Amino acid sequence: MPRHEFESRAIFRENVQLELLLRTLVIACVYAITAKLSLVFTTLPGQVTAVWFPSGFAFAFVIWFGRWALPGIALGSIVFMVWNSLTMTLPWSAASDIISIIACSLASSLEPVIGVVIIYWLTHAPPSLDRTKAAISCIVAAVLASMFSALIGITVSSLVGIVPWSNYGISLLMW
Repeated sequence: MPRHEFESRAIFRENVQLELLLRTLVIACVYAITAKLSLVFTTLPGQVTAVWFPSGFAFAFVIWFGRWALPGIALGSIVFMVWNSLTMTLPWSAASDIISIIACSLASSLEPVIGVVIIYWLTHAPPSLDRTKAAISCIVAAVLASMFSALIGITVSSLVGIVPWSNYGISLLMW
């Protein structure tokens, strides 16, 4: 292989890696900022909110970028949760906070993947809003995927003492 061809491949690899890094950071920033904005709608103990903007963005990012969006979503979730922990006086332990950060990051990353899988399963096609069946499948996927995420988030939050068990049902419904 000629030297110039080897060098151009190395430069291409560096550009791809830089693009992936920048994309991850942008996704993480969008996720963390929209999560912080969502706290305006907090109504229940444990920072449970009725509106969670990052879910829609995460879903769109996974549709656009596929699996390459997941590190940004996970990082954004972690950044938000740490940011939230540092800016608030929380009545639960640091261990509870760390466990919930890991669980919520996992749930936040899996939610859009599950949504896309449901859309493929229902339509046998990539996510799209150009047909009625596809649009309905997106709505069904958003509801079912967010239920999965809520189940993980609220269950772990209750297990570690962040959300009282007496609020489990309403918190799950709200999330």
